Amino acid sequence: MKKLVSLCLAIFMIFAILPVSAFADGDSFESYDYQVALAKQIFPEYRDKLEGKGVATYASQPGTKPSIAVRETRPVDDNTDMTYTEYNNGLVTLSMARFQKSTSNITTGVDKHDTYTEYTAKIVGSVIEGPTFTATDVKYRIYPSDYDRVLSSGSYSIPGYSSSKFTVSIRGTETSSLPAYVSYDFPCPVGVSYYSGRVGMIVQNNKSSVYFDIW
Repeated sequence: MKKLVSLCLAIFMIFAILPVSAFADGDSFESYDYQVALAKQIFPEYRDKLEGKGVATYASQPGTKPSIAVRETRPVDDNTDMTYTEYNNGLVTLSMARFQKSTSNITTGVDKHDTYTEYTAKIVGSVIEGPTFTATDVKYRIYPSDYDRVLSSGSYSIPGYSSSKFTVSIRGTETSSLPAYVSYDFPCPVGVSYYSGRVGMIVQNNKSSVYFDIW
């Protein structure tokens, strides 16, 4: 699960005709200013609302809890994203969260031949306190005097998640400028609403590596 780094902005509509007041948790106005400035770049269409201009008000029944009118999450960098949330009473919040992810490339078999070596690998991609992606029996070949190859995507899974939801792509043979690879794309797993991801293996220049992208 993503660790919440900071809840950085709250914009309250007191009345539709009064100015908007902005507040941030803690005493750091530098953090507040930084995150608002960053949000204007990431969510340019909400710039006016982030500046307190033209904030929409929504009809709500007295005594009812505010409900979400708009919520969008976009990446800040490879490991961080920002979420803009707007409620039906005019409240706007920003939050930033950082992923703590890891990957493993485990060799489970080696078969040597005269012109190549065939490897069997286990690929693991995980997010701290979140679901873990695993691919087993992934096969590739390293050719010292030729282009490397990916032979098989193996078997892949996330616990409690249908394998039919995965999109698997393979470039079977390395070229002079591009690697051989296998990648596994998946939307949000069941019960997890905060990311989609891609785990992959790249085989190039007589070696293999794995990666885990989140968005």
